[in-house]
Amino acid sequence: MKSTIRIAFADDHAMFRKGLVSLLHNYPQIEVIIEAADGAELLAQLDTGNQLPDICLLDISMKPMNGYKTAAELSVRYPEVKIIALSMFTDEFSIISMLRNGARGYVSKEDGPERLVEVIAHVVKNGFYLEGINASTVTKAMHGNTISFLDLTKKELELIQLSCSEHTYDIIADKMHISIRTLETYRHNLYKKLDVTTRQGLVLFAMRTGLCVNETRK
Repeated sequence: MKSTIRIAFADDHAMFRKGLVSLLHNYPQIEVIIEAADGAELLAQLDTGNQLPDICLLDISMKPMNGYKTAAELSVRYPEVKIIALSMFTDEFSIISMLRNGARGYVSKEDGPERLVEVIAHVVKNGFYLEGINASTVTKAMHGNTISFLDLTKKELELIQLSCSEHTYDIIADKMHISIRTLETYRHNLYKKLDVTTRQGLVLFAMRTGLCVNETRK
């Protein structure tokens, strides 16, 4: 792993942003090179700066350019920069939306700086970090050596693809023309086959293997 990890941080709450930057100064392996109040300001600084960060920390609810739009734009313009969402929003919708737009990790603002630094280091080393997802599964998927699709049934593949949407499991079950109990059985089998324990794990797997047929990004 790199001796120094360069960080860019965008958050429209100045007090929180300044406070976190101050805390990160206590970690010699972390160097904050960019602070921005929203996504547009972050992108402007990246466009005019003389070095890129390794990691961009993005708040979700920034205005006028929020984390979803910023992540999507970053993924296109600076694909080598890894994105970590840092937010008070820890609901499934927010996490999946950020993953779909290019985030490699997700940290709650309620976590302490030690946790954030741990996730940053993990993303730099392994390419991603999310709770409940086995590193080997996604690493294989990222390099195209994933489980053969022959091991997955048609319904399981359909469930993986629909998990990338914003639909609840009730709606997904309806679209698949199955009961919620049957869906839970498919999900349980997928968790075992793919070595994940969360819906976010299914989404990340789908993204890395090209199974995530996406709607328009947020």
